[in-house]
Parts: sequence; structure tokens; C-alpha cells
Amino acid sequence: MNSLDQMKMIDQVLEMEKELANIKFPAYGSLSPQVLLQVDFRTHPLHLSLDPDGHCAIGPCFDSDWWYTRNGDGTQAKIVDTGPWLTLAEYGHAITQRELALIENESTAPEIQRRLESFDKSQSLAEYEDLLRKAQGVMRTLSRDQRVLDISEPILRNDMLDLDDIYVSLEDPTKIEGFIGWRTSKVLPLFMQANLLNFVRPPGFYTYGAHTYSRPYDFDTLSPETQQSVIKELDTASRTKYYEMKRCQEIKKMNKPYEVDGKLWRLFEVCTIQGSGSITPLRNRLHQLFENWSALGLPGACPFPVTEAEVQRQRQQEDKLIASLDVEDIVRDKLPTNSVGWIASDQWEDMAKVNQELHEDFVQTVSKDMDAESATQVWPFPPNSK
Repeated sequence: MNSLDQMKMIDQVLEMEKELANIKFPAYGSLSPQVLLQVDFRTHPLHLSLDPDGHCAIGPCFDSDWWYTRNGDGTQAKIVDTGPWLTLAEYGHAITQRELALIENESTAPEIQRRLESFDKSQSLAEYEDLLRKAQGVMRTLSRDQRVLDISEPILRNDMLDLDDIYVSLEDPTKIEGFIGWRTSKVLPLFMQANLLNFVRPPGFYTYGAHTYSRPYDFDTLSPETQQSVIKELDTASRTKYYEMKRCQEIKKMNKPYEVDGKLWRLFEVCTIQGSGSITPLRNRLHQLFENWSALGLPGACPFPVTEAEVQRQRQQEDKLIASLDVEDIVRDKLPTNSVGWIASDQWEDMAKVNQELHEDFVQTVSKDMDAESATQVWPFPPNSK
């Protein structure tokens, strides 16, 4: 598909996003048909002008992480308030309480510890719990700040939308017939919905704002394989830039979060353990708030201290996380997968083999700097997937 055809498809995606962004929702949660909502679920009806017959409502968040865990006797137990949430304060409390419940439950705590150690063996349940309780306290302040409230409008979006979720016409591949993959969509605060869609995920060198890209000055001296890689990355960057700039013009409310200092709202995004197993982003957001509390105009003093030793450890962890994310970008470029490692079933065996080979090459390449176990820790997908 050439650049013009790609732009035509992006225009249609943005038209869909614009329609969704203009809908007024009463709460945060999941948009669901009433027939699928159990009688004991809390719900909030949509406005009569939007749904006069009352077919749909905002119900609980249906992500599996919000729902059930196992008790010691093997029975299921609901772990937290699953929504819907009328206020940002309610939502902020719920996302931290969900993670605390998983830490405190004897059946899920071992898995949380395993994920923490998969990034770094020094990460512990106690540290994660401490960071979450600090975040919970700070969110009470942030969720009352008018600057944050002004960018917390409930917005429905599927930010995991990928090319595989787009159905196009057989006669005209640039005409979109529909979108699938809505299971992951949620109604969340605007500032959590303003990121780029998955299918226009930019390459590592991408710069936001008015910026153009061209081939490097030594392009003609590169190997044919490297030239193809450069061309592919430049094409991806151009597609992302078109989406970014067009969205700025077409859906202006999506720009609003970036007009507010991110230190005031990004904490809400990082309370869960990242795919890498790292809690570095959570620690980083808390440290930023501590260092800039007064400059941000927040009331009183920061409710928690940060020691110099904690700052030094955070810097080390950040370096490790950056290296891990760089590796993930490289692997994702070689494998047709998304951030959680999804592969089409008919490609599974071949891609598992490619993943294994890439992992072995990586371990050998970095052998002078880290042992095999450490190298495997930063590898984004299990190297021995069957």
C-alpha cells in the first residue's frame, strides 16, 4: 500500500475516533449492552439523546485483571471495586487497590513476585506495596487538582487497534468496512486515551511535533538489507507523523493533556507492573512528583520522602529498562506481533522459531557485558515458547 492509500485509511480511522471522542459518557468503565450486565452490577445509563431505548450502559471494567482471583481453598473471589467509577478519585483509588489486593492475596502474590524478579531480582512485593500506597495517597491530591480534572473527561477508545483489527473492502482496500477488537476498549479519562494508536506506533527515533524525516547522508553506502530497514522505518515514521498532525487538527481535545504538565497525570498510567516486569515507571513518576511538588503548584508538602540512595537506584533501574525497551523494539520489528506478544495461529511455529534464534543471537552478542540469565531477563518474549 502506497503512502496515499495509507493516508486514506488513517483519515477513516480518525473519523471513527472523532465520533467516539464527541460522545458524552457518564462514568469510567466498560460500555456494554444491558442484556450482558448481571442484575447485581452497578451501571450508569447513557444520556437519553444517545440511547433513548436504554439498550446500553456503562458497567464494570471487564478486563480480567479487575475481576477474580483464587482464595486459598480454590474458590473465586472478587478482589476490588470493578467500577463503574463516577469520579477520577474513585478510579484512582481502584487502580491502586486492585494491585494491592493481588499482592495481599496468597494465591496471586507468588506470581506478582515472579514478574517483579523477571526484570530484576532486587524488586520485591514489599517495595511494590510501598510505592502503591504512596501513589494512592498522592492521587487523592492529584484527582482534586482542577488542571487534571479538566483533562479527565470519560472517553471511549480502543488504543490497541492494530491493522489486523481493520476490515477493508475487497473491491477497494483503502475503504474501511469495519473495526473489530473492541474487547480491549474502555471508557477512561481523556489523559489516558490520548496516546497514539497501536497501528501507528512510531520507531525509536521518532520526534513528536512538527518534524520531517529524510534518508541519512550515507544511505548509498549502506548494505541493501540496511537500506530496506531504513526505508521501512522512515515509512513508519511518516505514517505516524501524518496521523499525529491530522489528529491535532481534527480532534483538538486529544491535544489538551499535552498542554498540562505530564507530572500531574502520568502517575495514573503506571500503577500496574509493566510488560517487562519493571516497577521503574511507577517509582520514576513518584520521584518526579517529590522533586517538583512546589514547582507544580501542589498544596502543602509532598507526603513522602525520597532518599539519595533511592534516587541512585532509580537511575540504574531506568538504564536497565531503557535497554530492555530497545531490545523489545528490535524484536517487534522482526516479529509480526503486538506489545503483548500476540501471533496469528498459522504463524505461531515459524515465529516461535525466529524468536528463539533471535534470543540466541542476542545472548551471544551481549555475552561480554551480561550473563545468559541477565540477557534473558531483558528479552521481551519467552525464548522457548511452544
